Amino acid sequence: MARCRIVVHAVGGDEIGLGHVVRAAALRAALRDRGATVELIVEGPPWAREHGGEEDVYGADSAPEALALHQRLGSASDALVLDLPERHLAEADAEALAGLYPKSACLDDGDCGLAPDLHFRTAPYWGGPDAGPGRGASYLIVAPKVAERRPDAPWRGSRITSGLVAFGGSDPAFATEAFARELPAELSWTIACGPGFGANRVREIETSATPGIRVLPRVPDLASQILAHDLLLTLGGQTAYEAMCLGRAVLAPRWRHLERHVAGLADLGLLADLGPLESAPGRLNAAIADPEALAETADSGWSVVDGRGSIRSADLIIHLAQS
Repeated sequence: MARCRIVVHAVGGDEIGLGHVVRAAALRAALRDRGATVELIVEGPPWAREHGGEEDVYGADSAPEALALHQRLGSASDALVLDLPERHLAEADAEALAGLYPKSACLDDGDCGLAPDLHFRTAPYWGGPDAGPGRGASYLIVAPKVAERRPDAPWRGSRITSGLVAFGGSDPAFATEAFARELPAELSWTIACGPGFGANRVREIETSATPGIRVLPRVPDLASQILAHDLLLTLGGQTAYEAMCLGRAVLAPRWRHLERHVAGLADLGLLADLGPLESAPGRLNAAIADPEALAETADSGWSVVDGRGSIRSADLIIHLAQS
């Protein structure tokens, strides 16, 4: 069993959703399973912190509060793991963190602000199993409750009958609203609203959605909802990887910083690219009309995201902390 102390720092909130927090919480669980002592800092609003786990989560409302926590925890720790949006760290904060921890790793594909000892780049287009430590989809992290529900085979239906709309914890693109009015009524649809939506926004979605669509204001078990549907509409981030692990076809529009990411995944056959968000709802019917192509997409994603990325990542981080 590992004997090391690791601090993991993730950010969540209205502009970026919950992907970083969910990934960090899954990594913490894998590290603890291997005997490491792990402290998790979640920077963001209370609803984001709730997804950091049941216990031992240090909450920070801002970057300065997070830095103060690092100053308390860093001197007794062997390594720091950051899961932050690109360029989130101010230069001065990055320099302070580099001085507090002997080793560091970054989970996000982008520039985390440090020059880490280990930089995970896990998007499938970064390379295959032989791309090097921390690179490629074998290190993709999904929540334990997703990995545990991974089916023996992906969806292989001959006809699409249902779809799940889940654009993350906060959906900063307002893609939920864009699609809610355009979902084809002949399918059974469920809209999953994230914890960052707020009651007023949920009511507006319920009012504007195609009649007959089920709108869930809170979804404590997203994995079950993914498995209950043939396909997933999402932005292409963490929720997309969870659906791939569960063997469901993923469809995604292109939006802002995720545009190149969605295009890269589509080039590998891992999701159906619906094009720019402004026109994506109009392309939905054509995608649904080709269940054979969506079955191939589901199979490709299921083959690539095997649910064991947190284990592989934890092994690398523990080796780093003990070296």
